[in-house]
Amino acid sequence: LVSGDCTENVTISKDGIRLQADGAASITGASTGSPVVRVRGSRTRIIGFTLTGGSNVIQIQEGGSAIIESNEISNANSTSGILVTQNGYARVGGTSASRGNNIHDNSRGITVRLGSGADIFFNTIDNNDRGININANGSVDMSDNVISNSDRGLNLLTGGTVNGSSSPATTGGANTFTNNNVAIRCRLGGSGSGGSVPVGQIDGGGNGLPLINTSGCHLSSTSVFFAP
Repeated sequence: LVSGDCTENVTISKDGIRLQADGAASITGASTGSPVVRVRGSRTRIIGFTLTGGSNVIQIQEGGSAIIESNEISNANSTSGILVTQNGYARVGGTSASRGNNIHDNSRGITVRLGSGADIFFNTIDNNDRGININANGSVDMSDNVISNSDRGLNLLTGGTVNGSSSPATTGGANTFTNNNVAIRCRLGGSGSGGSVPVGQIDGGGNGLPLINTSGCHLSSTSVFFAP
């Protein structure tokens, strides 16, 4: 358990480490050139912090894995609030809204790339240039997120894939895209799948364009549920 305010960059290389806040706790990156929390070990848990700064705020890499719940994640100096790369895995959020993260004011809210995977549930992803960015054979399952105030809410390219995880018609579990310049952009070999399982609900709340589906992309019309 961690309490109080820390200024440091943390690297987790051992398996099974639980990093949990005890009451109000924050970690601010001491160096802007390194992640605030770098994860190389497996079965890591990061719970309940305010995490700020660093090159990326949380970076999971080299086969590392982590569950990330109930955190405030903001102001990465270089790229992403959460970067999952080099065959890493992350579960971002949990099975209810109380376990979701607030990810805001980064260039990329969440980036998944280089053969990595992520399950992204019940998060608020706000005021990032790209809300969720998936490329270079990254793969994401996502539901129950609110993605807002971004230039591109969901950005799929170069082999990135995304799947919806529940149907809004039956569970209310769709993702909601609100007030983005482009809600979903898919290009250069990105793909979305799901059939009756939608990628998301585009609620029309100020999105400049709901969907850009360019040459080389494979986002089917059944993958996106457009709310009335």
